[in-house]
Amino acid sequence: MRETGPSGVAAYLRRRVIEAGGYIRKVEFPSTKGAPDYLVCLPEGVPFWVETKSPTGRLRASQSREISALRGIGETVWVVSSKKEIDALVGLYRI
Repeated sequence: MRETGPSGVAAYLRRRVIEAGGYIRKVEFPSTKGAPDYLVCLPEGVPFWVETKSPTGRLRASQSREISALRGIGETVWVVSSKKEIDALVGLYRI
């Protein structure tokens, strides 16, 4: 599996969420730039947003604004760019 780009990171995220018994949905907001890539729901009702980046990727200004707005209303948003970060994220929510 390709790990270096955002698609490799996203594929690994999908696999780990499913292994943990959760659901993951790619989200797109046609009229909103910068929305996080995925909505993740893990067992016991733990939902959160995830933005995937390549290991060298940076958030665009629109992504930073949208993430800040979501966090401002109490939403949990994670930005991940490696298998190690994804493993740590899924490990945080292990029930």
